[in-house]
Amino acid sequence: MGSGSSAEVDAHLRKWESAVNDLQTLCGTHRKAIDSDRMVTPPASAFGGGNGSGGSNPHNNDGSASDSHNNPAGGGNSKHEEGNESERSLRRRASSLVSFGGKLPVPPAGPDGGAVPHLTPRGSTANVVIAPHESSNAMFSDTTPSKKDSSHNASMKHHSRQQVLELRKKRNAVFQSYECPEGVDFDNVEGALNCNHFAAVALALSSLLGGGKDNSDRRTRVTVEDIFFAAQVPLHMLHAPPPPLTVMGDIIREFMDVDNRFKDQYNIESLHLDIAPTLGQVELGANDVGDRQCRVQLPDFRKQITHDIEEESDVIRIVNYDPFVLEQGLMVESDDGGVAQTASQSFNANAFGLNPAAASKYQPKNDGAYAVLNDARSAVQPMVTLTEGVMSDTLFARIKEVPAGQLFKAMASHNGAPRAKGYIRISKRNAKTGIATTASEESAAAIAAARLVDDVQLFFTPELCSGKVLGTNVDGCHAGTIAPFVAPHIVACAWAMHLVCGIRPNTHGHGKGLPVSDIIRTLRLPVGVVVNNSDLSLDQVYLYFQEYLKRKLMDGNITIGLYPVLTKISREDAVPTISVFDLESILIDVKSGNEDPEQPQNVMLIQYNADVAHNVLGIASLSQWCVLVGYDDDTQTARLIDANATTFSQSWTCPLDRLHKAMTGYGYLMVARPRESNNTNTTTSSRSSTPSTATNPFGIGSLRHIASTVQHRLDLVKEQQQQTGNLFEPTAIPSRLRTFSYPDRPFALTTMSLAVLQLTGVNTTLEDLVHRLPYDVNAILNKRLPLECVKICLDRVLTTMGFEGQTDVKVHHFDRHTTGKLTFPIKQFTALLNTHVPSDSNENDPAMQNHAMIVSFDRSLIQVHGTSNPFGSTAIVVSFHEEESTVTLMDSNPNVYLRMWTAPLEALHRAMQNLPGDGHRLNGAVILSKSAAAPATGGAPKPASRVFDLSVAPVQNIFHVSPSPQVQGLSLAFAQLGYFFTPEEIFYEAYLKTVSDQRRRGSQAFAWRDVEVSLAIVNKKIDARLMTLVSKKFIESRKLSGLTVEQVDDIDIEEVGKVLSEATDSKDTVLLVNYNTQSVHGLSNMGSSVALVQSYDEATETITLVDAEYTLFGWTWKANLAQLIEAADLDNEGSSPYGLVRITRGSGGAAGAKTNAGFQAAFASAPEEAESSATEHPADGEHKPKVRGSTTFVEQ
Repeated sequence: MGSGSSAEVDAHLRKWESAVNDLQTLCGTHRKAIDSDRMVTPPASAFGGGNGSGGSNPHNNDGSASDSHNNPAGGGNSKHEEGNESERSLRRRASSLVSFGGKLPVPPAGPDGGAVPHLTPRGSTANVVIAPHESSNAMFSDTTPSKKDSSHNASMKHHSRQQVLELRKKRNAVFQSYECPEGVDFDNVEGALNCNHFAAVALALSSLLGGGKDNSDRRTRVTVEDIFFAAQVPLHMLHAPPPPLTVMGDIIREFMDVDNRFKDQYNIESLHLDIAPTLGQVELGANDVGDRQCRVQLPDFRKQITHDIEEESDVIRIVNYDPFVLEQGLMVESDDGGVAQTASQSFNANAFGLNPAAASKYQPKNDGAYAVLNDARSAVQPMVTLTEGVMSDTLFARIKEVPAGQLFKAMASHNGAPRAKGYIRISKRNAKTGIATTASEESAAAIAAARLVDDVQLFFTPELCSGKVLGTNVDGCHAGTIAPFVAPHIVACAWAMHLVCGIRPNTHGHGKGLPVSDIIRTLRLPVGVVVNNSDLSLDQVYLYFQEYLKRKLMDGNITIGLYPVLTKISREDAVPTISVFDLESILIDVKSGNEDPEQPQNVMLIQYNADVAHNVLGIASLSQWCVLVGYDDDTQTARLIDANATTFSQSWTCPLDRLHKAMTGYGYLMVARPRESNNTNTTTSSRSSTPSTATNPFGIGSLRHIASTVQHRLDLVKEQQQQTGNLFEPTAIPSRLRTFSYPDRPFALTTMSLAVLQLTGVNTTLEDLVHRLPYDVNAILNKRLPLECVKICLDRVLTTMGFEGQTDVKVHHFDRHTTGKLTFPIKQFTALLNTHVPSDSNENDPAMQNHAMIVSFDRSLIQVHGTSNPFGSTAIVVSFHEEESTVTLMDSNPNVYLRMWTAPLEALHRAMQNLPGDGHRLNGAVILSKSAAAPATGGAPKPASRVFDLSVAPVQNIFHVSPSPQVQGLSLAFAQLGYFFTPEEIFYEAYLKTVSDQRRRGSQAFAWRDVEVSLAIVNKKIDARLMTLVSKKFIESRKLSGLTVEQVDDIDIEEVGKVLSEATDSKDTVLLVNYNTQSVHGLSNMGSSVALVQSYDEATETITLVDAEYTLFGWTWKANLAQLIEAADLDNEGSSPYGLVRITRGSGGAAGAKTNAGFQAAFASAPEEAESSATEHPADGEHKPKVRGSTTFVEQ
């Protein structure tokens, strides 16, 4: 019996030991899951790229559970009122909406880069993690793998050392073939374009194809020309700084969608190294303790790149980093203040091409850089090999080795931007599974799920969703040119107008563009609403949008619905007024309510919390806006176009439950255009009715139920509308009560308004300049403008204010002559200050009140607050102290920086100099002066003159420096004759016309390669003959009747005056002059330029010309007949690259061209603009499929 009792005790103890072991195993598993949990990151999308989000199943337990029963919801017109429960009190903090992943591994990206969720039944309560579209499959999953996965990974076969060496040798051989030959300095390559970032992308894509520089097979190499032609990249990006990671990802993605070598074969993923809070840190705020970590840690990053290099042959990474941080990481300071280096740092500095004793090559505030990460090794410390690119007539590369830790630190740098840098990973898809290769093997379930998930189908055509504009941009701007400073709510409303107005005829399905400027000027919005530091409520945006439609007389054709999405009680974690299922039914209604993808009828604008939608805290302090353009029922994934494309990419995808969380506390607007057959039932003005269930019980996008909090909000809006009437009627405000409002950013426009105020004494605000200037707001709302553009804007403003002929604006460029001397040495600059600025010697001189001076400088060269430069790049000169050799300046942003600060004269003069080779001419001075009235001419006859209006020029951004004045001159010339084509249309289509069979752009993988075109020729190297041939090919491609182009080469010197007279007397003829800039402007290394003849005075033989490169050389300049003959080199007939090109319009030209119909009216502009546009309407011509011809230009 005793033995029996002992056996029972032993069995009992074994049971308890087994239970304790099971409990310990369970606790250990949970602890690992909690410790390794990270927040899911936003995805990138198809064209336009993007950032998406991960999220959990709607039935999760993260504090944001949705009510699956009948939750009341509703909609209607309302106005928020002070004293009521504020809208912010009903919004939930981002920290309360953070969800953490479950036990499933992160699934891979889809075949096209879309997010791939685990496919579980909708009624399941499993916690599902959605893979980030821009992250790399499971490489960012911190979830502990199961034993099955571990055994699967352990059974995988890795490459042998010999195979790894062969992979590295093959990959490095491609990059080494592009290295600069001996005697060629990488930093000073002759004729290099300022687009090293695109050169790096071309090198990365070429390595995937395995084609070296000397490979005879053209199809195995990718050039910068391939990227520009396939993606139709704006030409001004040849001279623009490196774009953000989101924009670069958009361009690469569009190129891969067009080029047959990459289409459906490669996948692109992008990742920002943003800060990702972990569990336990969420409630601390943005980064209160300073211990937040990046979404990828350095050890994980090293493992990933090692795997890609050693195990993958079809994977490449393009890193975006801060070069200043990387440069400084290679140096350390010694005790005596010098620069000391360790042995490894000395080697790294030499490999980096850096002289540690020299001044820093980069500035702390820069636009970043791109390079290819093509190798890694472990030495004294982990090292990675970067390959930089440079482009001139061909591609060159520089290979350097840097520490992996320093590169990671440079990639994680924010540098004042809302998001950190990161990388783009391009990988080949698996032929069997159709998904991209990853840094770690995926489970069988994830691969099976990836096969079933397709891209989210768009509601509208890809051309409409791209936001691109062909032809005139008077109705709206190109989506890619929208300034990052414009508020997202304005951009979202402009997207809605672009979509509901449908396609423009004869433009290959493209729309009219985004009327951002028209919305701002029609409503006369204050600067606080225009700039993107404003956080307007959903109600206020609805009222603004409604008033815009009313003023444009479109409120009978387009209606707006207001639908707040709040919480049922005033608590941040309360139940939302609509459930996830309600939101899904709304999205499906919007999807079914757009039958014609070319003529959208229902557009949904969503106001959302960016931290919640993208599942990363701290990337946006204000609410954001997006447009719903797609929804997939099976995967419950929405596709959205973001109004803040530079931060979140133009297009991205988001799971349904994550979108539901993000828009709770905000809401959405429904913009509808009724069908033609139902216009009689929907002509009620949107201002006289509310978009509630009373007028349309179950309309497209409307709510089925109205919660009490939502109904109260709608009642307030309706009540206030009835009591106050029209809230937007302009009222006369006395000038003495108007105050000057400084924006929170140092815009050049702020300095210009201060200068006008100082000169005229008239209270001129920044809003006055925005509303008076007829140019695109995206072009003028910039931190810096070329000095010639500043003069163009000031002349226009002073004219509209009634000071025409009473003021004079002069520009002084601080350049270097061809002899190497400065145009403005410091003595001459001192004299300029003494005559135009109050100083110690002329402080009481009343003549100083008749001048105002604006200076534009490189702020990195001025040290005011130690090593920082907390001010703008333009300022007003307040006073000059000659004895102390100092200048006092007024800053353009005194709300953030000092109102005034003083700089040494020599430092300011040095900062105002344009560096040799700088083709933008941003630095210098602009002098505004009062001038006496011009004497009467005594009735002398005026020479014939053409009217050129820059505001209607078909240029995507009129104040960007063009890389090709010849192509831009052709665009301006065609516009004068009534045909509006952008420079990109002319250049790209003219070259594509040179190949034989007819194909559209989507299948023209090698069309431009047949002519061996180089973008270096665009860099001011197009001669008069090539201008003529480009024009003829373009006219032939568009089948434009009545236009003839000819080069005026067979001409005697005596007949030049006659040719000029005929060109100015006739409205059907435009004469272009291709001239030498060194001969006219005395500048070297500026190539050639083109000017259009505006007028010719036979009596004085004076010619007035409009320069196509007006951003560098001014809008107009004058020359006598002898100077023009010398500049155009008309003496050397047939052998000179310069000369005259004449474009003539016949009787069958633009006179009979149809105007573009649509809802959107033209921008309100000055009377002369309206008269000009009424005389000559745009005629876009027929857009036919691009044609292939011979391999070289042959005049027919």
